[in-house]
Amino acid sequence: MVLAASVVICVRDRPDDLKRGFESLKKQTFKNFEVIVVDNGKTSMKDITLDYGAKYIKSAIPMNACYARNIGWKNSRGNIVAYIDDDGVAEKQWLASLLKEYKDKSVGAVGGKINLPKETNLLDDEIKNAKGIKRFIANVFKFLIDYRGDGKVTSSGQVTSLGNIKKTCYVDHIQGCNMSFRRELLEKIGGFDEKLSSGYPFRDDADAAVRVGKLGYKIVFSKDAAVFHNLGKPSPNPKFSRWSHEIKQLEHLYFVHKNNLVRGIAGHIKFYIQQVSEVVLYFIVSLVKHDMSIFRGVVAGKLSYLSWRFLGKNVFRGS
Repeated sequence: MVLAASVVICVRDRPDDLKRGFESLKKQTFKNFEVIVVDNGKTSMKDITLDYGAKYIKSAIPMNACYARNIGWKNSRGNIVAYIDDDGVAEKQWLASLLKEYKDKSVGAVGGKINLPKETNLLDDEIKNAKGIKRFIANVFKFLIDYRGDGKVTSSGQVTSLGNIKKTCYVDHIQGCNMSFRRELLEKIGGFDEKLSSGYPFRDDADAAVRVGKLGYKIVFSKDAAVFHNLGKPSPNPKFSRWSHEIKQLEHLYFVHKNNLVRGIAGHIKFYIQQVSEVVLYFIVSLVKHDMSIFRGVVAGKLSYLSWRFLGKNVFRGS
């Protein structure tokens, strides 16, 4: 019998988080699903996985989340493949709420609400909490980098947040810690792009959603399909800070380029304003945080993208 859904968890060395995730899946109101764990780390999660009764697969390529995600859907039996991170905890209506949206055959992918810890250090939060002149400057930069609207991929290629959406609606992209796809469509698009997985995957989720959208299917954000995402604290090591910002810049620009997302004269003008504004913005952020590794990473990422596009260099560690 073909199951209605397969839940894929790509895990990496977080046994306690994985156990909490398993407990949340036991409480799902929808029951006709399997769980597939793809182990992408150094510490084996096999015993924990088998104790829960899930399928365990050891990833042949460590530290490549997109490869692990592809292994997951290729070994699934469900018509719908849902993904939750190993540090995610699903609310009991999560899977039922995702699957409800697929009653509309024009829907190809569904994501859901992500509840985060109070302290996230995300740009959205910093802008929201800023006051006075700091808030004014932050909002000017938000306008310059075309970071407006919710759940959109703008004409300059910017990907806007899902965090402020309060109702179920159509969007342009979804997030990897709470997303699902029709299995047949993952097969059609060739799964997740493994270039977008340099140990710190970025834009792989949006990329898959955009490609499904190009097939003519709708992407839905479900307010009721909620997951708590623990968001582990980033490493204080300046080398990690630089590397993570470099990867984000490189993979975002690659995502924009490969999908031809910059549209029209206005879009191209905004795109170049966005690139310059980001350099200035992150220079200011680096000064405020007394951490120039952020600025160096942003610049390095943009230069890596140019090296790939114009010099043909292989700058993708995930490929």
